[in-house]
Amino acid sequence: LLDDLQRDQWPVSPSNRAARCTGVALSVAAGLLGGCVQGTGARIIAMVGGPCTEGPGT
Repeated sequence: LLDDLQRDQWPVSPSNRAARCTGVALSVAAGLLGGCVQGTGARIIAMVGGPCTEGPGT
């Protein structure tokens, strides 16, 4: 999966921050965790800082 990643086709100028999608990342992590270890307790730790940007979950 990681070997198939490509550079973003929509470059962002140096004065602007790239859009983030933390909500989607947490949703994917929750789905994977729920599918792999059903019926047990687990945690997802998101080490993020700064204000929310945009995308699902903002």
